[in-house]
Amino acid sequence: MTESGMVNTATVLSGTAHGSVSVTEVVAFIAALLVIAGLFSLWAAAGDRKTARQARQLVARRPGWTVEKDASPARTRYQHALTWHYKTRKFHWLMAGPLPGGERAEVFQVESLYTSGSASGTRFSTIATVVFPFVLPTVLLGPDDEHPADQRQQPGLPGQPDWRGVKGQAADPEAAAALFTADQLDEVRQHGRAIRMEGHAVVLSIRWHRKPEGMLQLVDEAAALVGRLPAGVLQRAAAQPNPWPGPTAGQPG
Repeated sequence: MTESGMVNTATVLSGTAHGSVSVTEVVAFIAALLVIAGLFSLWAAAGDRKTARQARQLVARRPGWTVEKDASPARTRYQHALTWHYKTRKFHWLMAGPLPGGERAEVFQVESLYTSGSASGTRFSTIATVVFPFVLPTVLLGPDDEHPADQRQQPGLPGQPDWRGVKGQAADPEAAAALFTADQLDEVRQHGRAIRMEGHAVVLSIRWHRKPEGMLQLVDEAAALVGRLPAGVLQRAAAQPNPWPGPTAGQPG
């Protein structure tokens, strides 16, 4: 500071005994950031090409299947797929096609901005849907975010399902017995798996994103859930009035 009260800018730019940063150092720092950003962009592009190649190879083995990197059209059909504190940012890698039994299926990845109170971050999910020609029982199973699993909680009795950190609901007791099993509850705890079975559709989601092979495996897992149901459950479900047709723009998932 000079006697007139003005800052001596030449002294600041050239460096002082107090260790101020020079213009050269600032330029070098910015250049380094640009290099890092460029390398990250190249790495991401290479990853996209690898994913696209894997996805195309896999769907080629499934007649009638297609793959699209941009899955944004799914946004209107899956407005409720994530809970209220997730703001969807991007839908990508949509693979869709028929299953051997004639069911319609699709799977994609979702990148979401997580906000809860003062906490925020990015979270990835993979969502698979299978639409059946017949009606399914209404079943919901997923993480209990209000009461997460706590090691201090006691597990279920021997031979009984362990509901720590998990919540579920089923209109048909036989459907509950078939689906609320120890292996399914473990999947909820370990992978954040969530099942929505309603009307003609099963929507199965997990936290984190899967590679293309794992995405198609999730489709098969969703279809296999219906194979667990006794015939009597499906017979009773057929009596439902106005069953949900599956995720559509008019009736989103």
